[in-house]
Amino acid sequence: MGGARLENSLDWIADRLAMGFSQSLDAMTGQSSKATWARVGDPPPADQEMTWWEFRFTGLPEGGDGARLSIGAPASLWQGLGELALRAAGVDVSEPEDCVSTCSEILSQTTGAVAQSLTSRFGREIGVEQAARGKRTSADGTLVSMEVAIADGSKFSILATFTAALLAQLDPTGEEPAEQRPDRGRGEKCLDPGQPAQTAWSPPPSVEKSKTLALLLEVELPVSVSFGRAQLPLRDVLKLSSGSIVELNRSVTEPDEVIVNNCVIARGEVVVVEGNYGVRINQIISREERLRTLH
Repeated sequence: MGGARLENSLDWIADRLAMGFSQSLDAMTGQSSKATWARVGDPPPADQEMTWWEFRFTGLPEGGDGARLSIGAPASLWQGLGELALRAAGVDVSEPEDCVSTCSEILSQTTGAVAQSLTSRFGREIGVEQAARGKRTSADGTLVSMEVAIADGSKFSILATFTAALLAQLDPTGEEPAEQRPDRGRGEKCLDPGQPAQTAWSPPPSVEKSKTLALLLEVELPVSVSFGRAQLPLRDVLKLSSGSIVELNRSVTEPDEVIVNNCVIARGEVVVVEGNYGVRINQIISREERLRTLH
């Protein structure tokens, strides 16, 4: 990948990482923060005790196991950051592992935000999972330093690496290559390279007359389905493991909510379509009720 493309790809994903980390930190500590980043040329000294979390992205167009992101810092920093988050939640810090688990949650939320940005970018579901924790498993990757300032005046730095396989997935123009763009129902569907595109959907005449609304029709919005919600003390969240059951605030007979851009717009029931989950819309809620359901 050329140098210019590398820089553009790095700018895009490093910006999303800094934003995601700041948002996750705000949510966990209750204090506002700001994260900025800069590329660094040299790796940290070999004798410096660093703890790394490595995450793997799944579902990218070219697939592969090499699309990874690693985040590292001295163990003492993770300890202090974990204590800050736990104390903000009113939890007494008794075990170092509690701090480690809390930092894992902060970084999971951070990389989850990056995965959401990738999902919007590629128009397909991009997942992320923790691949390793501890020592840095590979020297491969472009290294950046992220400076974080918290409202209480404290500052700290963490490091992050993006593998070449991850950066290679990103198109510097901000658009997917044509062969990777999914059919999003935008009005044209290319049937054959040798044939003109055919109209698959046409807007109502009133929409066609509005150039502003026509532009808005291209805007992508996150759509999610809520089966229910629950509020748990942080101490209970930290105890969750495989097999744990979280009771939600909705009975099995109640409809599920369809949420667009943090607003409930419809309710329906879960169905299975060719092996995939879907939602059959049963009710479009009123504008007044939508305002009451804003998250």
